Amino acid sequence: MGNCPSTSPSILPTPPTKGTPAPSSSSPKSWSWPAPLNPSLSHSTTLLLPRVRPGSPAHFPLLPAAWICILRYHQLRDWGVGKWPNQLILWSGLLCALGTSVVGNFQQKNQQATHLTGAFFAFFVGHLYFWLQLLLSWRKKSLPQPGAPWIGPLRLVLCSLCTILMVAMVVLHTWPLRSASAACEWTVAMLLFTLFGLLTVDFSGLDSCTLCLQPSPSLSPLPPASPISLQGQQSQAL
Repeated sequence: MGNCPSTSPSILPTPPTKGTPAPSSSSPKSWSWPAPLNPSLSHSTTLLLPRVRPGSPAHFPLLPAAWICILRYHQLRDWGVGKWPNQLILWSGLLCALGTSVVGNFQQKNQQATHLTGAFFAFFVGHLYFWLQLLLSWRKKSLPQPGAPWIGPLRLVLCSLCTILMVAMVVLHTWPLRSASAACEWTVAMLLFTLFGLLTVDFSGLDSCTLCLQPSPSLSPLPPASPISLQGQQSQAL
């Protein structure tokens, strides 16, 4: 066994071929570090979400948000809220849902202008949706206030935190503090989700909801003429 040749691969360094310079042990080695990632909400969605096209099923998770806004509109209408402020609240909520859809479908890496427009609707107009409802409940004391007495102050605290964090997000984004700006951005998103969830307290008194289509007054058919009026017209003509 001692005279058998070794079959293990050689670990000795291979001598350099002719014309190839020998590696120098004193030559410095260059290291390439990856570029730091920006942990913002926009960049994170770019990394996590696949590239989707407008009109794809990425819109489907946002339909409940639009449906919540429509239910809230009809509930406020039944409570006696005027048409103009109620429609203002409705459209701000629908724009928030649309902005969230735009943020998910148009990523910052590919469509920066469209992505930032959607972020404006999702964050700024979205938090305006809840401020308008708080202002309405403060102006009209006769509106029902479902739930515990602390629900109203909790909404006021959450909306105030959203406003403060969004101002801080914009200020920190202009400075070289992108990580702190991203933390504010994520916190605002979670607060908006919480405010949408608190609407279940208002919907707790709903037993059912039925939507009916009514024709416009201009499209309603004319009432049939009575035979008495027709006889009177004929006698006057004779």
